[in-house]
Amino acid sequence: MAAVTDKTPPVISMAQVKPGDNKGAIIYWITDKKSSSQVQYGVWPNFTTFTPIQTDPTTGANEGVLIHEVGLSSLIPKSTYVYRCISIDKNGNKAISPDLQFQTAQ
Repeated sequence: MAAVTDKTPPVISMAQVKPGDNKGAIIYWITDKKSSSQVQYGVWPNFTTFTPIQTDPTTGANEGVLIHEVGLSSLIPKSTYVYRCISIDKNGNKAISPDLQFQTAQ
């Protein structure tokens, strides 16, 4: 009998933003199973940029993580940004958070 492949994507929760250094921000979230970390973001309303995929378990190089932390840099002051958290588990199941937003400081 063939092994059953998990088809359930990770569940993303607790997404939040904290100020980072030098006009940056740090996006945090948690998943219910080990998975990669990536953020799609841009100045509202456009999602124009993807961060590099971190801790990708589909490569076999690592297992992925449960607690995700992705830094964004060179953000425009006093702007509204939109973002989505993206996580992919070792079987390639992809989860994307709802569209979220934050405001940059001065």
